[in-house]
Amino acid sequence: MDSLWTSAYRRVVRLTLRIRSASGERSRMNRRGKSGFYKEFLAERDEILRHKDVESEKVGCDVGFERALLDWIEKHRSAWREGRLLQQGFRPGFRETSNVTVRPGRA
Repeated sequence: MDSLWTSAYRRVVRLTLRIRSASGERSRMNRRGKSGFYKEFLAERDEILRHKDVESEKVGCDVGFERALLDWIEKHRSAWREGRLLQQGFRPGFRETSNVTVRPGRA
């Protein structure tokens, strides 16, 4: 379980660094420094745990963290991240891809 959280945290940190370097602008999240990365990680974890509770309630038993994590990533993470980026001061239209963050109109 610890290694799952560690790899998820590292992924959040890498994505945040890519977004920051691609954006060319400083947001509130960037100015907070490393503690901001951990806050983003905790916010994502909280959403996954909420999703786990909802899904467990639907089926009437505990679905488990890993199943909830994979389901949440597949169904909800993109929209959730877009909303978080907007909250953090990034302009609308940023898209996360597997390799880089792409600014609309630039390849």
